[in-house]
Amino acid sequence: MSTHLPNEILEEPGEKTQERSSARVLPWRAADSAYSEVFERVVESLRPRLAAAARETAEAHGLLAELLRQEPERQEALVRGGGRFLSFALCQLLLELSRRKVNPRPRQGERLALLALDLVDRLDPAWYGSWTLADTRARCWGLVAVSRLRRLLPVARQSSSCRRRRERRRLRGARPQDVARKL
Repeated sequence: MSTHLPNEILEEPGEKTQERSSARVLPWRAADSAYSEVFERVVESLRPRLAAAARETAEAHGLLAELLRQEPERQEALVRGGGRFLSFALCQLLLELSRRKVNPRPRQGERLALLALDLVDRLDPAWYGSWTLADTRARCWGLVAVSRLRRLLPVARQSSSCRRRRERRRLRGARPQDVARKL
């Protein structure tokens, strides 16, 4: 019989072995202390950032409520002034609120996206990561574009329908061959 088959297959039907061969099972090693020490150092080095992120996230809803109670000019001043309002979590909440406001109130959605853009431009790339901030900046500009499109689309539709109506009025009194030439 082949030796690469498991013991259960190698045993005869009535025969049971009391001990399994340890040669075929890799022994489980306890984690080396060197690995444990490295992991502990990494976790310890991340603790301040994790704690800061948790604190920032916990404070973000209160900051958003405080910011939204202010007039738009004051909101911009608070964001530009830095301090408590320099928060990535606050920026994320502003973007989410902007996304929700785009359809019913595009001007307000645009204003919130621009406020988030102003905020993201003031955040520290060394702390938050330049890629994260670049991605957030792109999301801000995307929401600004969608807001402007939502705001201007009804105007474009209206002007298009006005042109069609004007053209129909102009063509009412025209001869059939003139109408065909125009089309």
